[in-house]
Amino acid sequence: MVEAITDQTSQAFGFHAGFAGAALALEVWAWQLNHSEPFPGVESYPNEDALITNVKKALDAGAKKAGRMPRVIVIGALGRCGSGAVDALRKSGVPEENIIKWDMAETAKGGPFSTQTASLPVTPPS
Repeated sequence: MVEAITDQTSQAFGFHAGFAGAALALEVWAWQLNHSEPFPGVESYPNEDALITNVKKALDAGAKKAGRMPRVIVIGALGRCGSGAVDALRKSGVPEENIIKWDMAETAKGGPFSTQTASLPVTPPS
């Protein structure tokens, strides 16, 4: 996941970094389910609608192959980057119940997080 994208003045665009990172993560998830070769480079999109349209196509292909939609954990879900990631996941069609949102309350105790992550299904693709 991309933490922050900065410009020449080191200004962080956290929301958009999270949005782009989550969208790319969904594309990679679907690609890895349907291809044996590495994920190719990506080009920029002219706007958000074009990006989401492409991600939805990839997500549909991945879900068809996996037999399910992905479950995604966003750590820092209430922050700038995390809120962008959650927005991209929702707009791409990931069901709300498949978006696990952690923030300070879930991580305040510190790790390891084996008790929390034990309930997350990890099923490798067949």
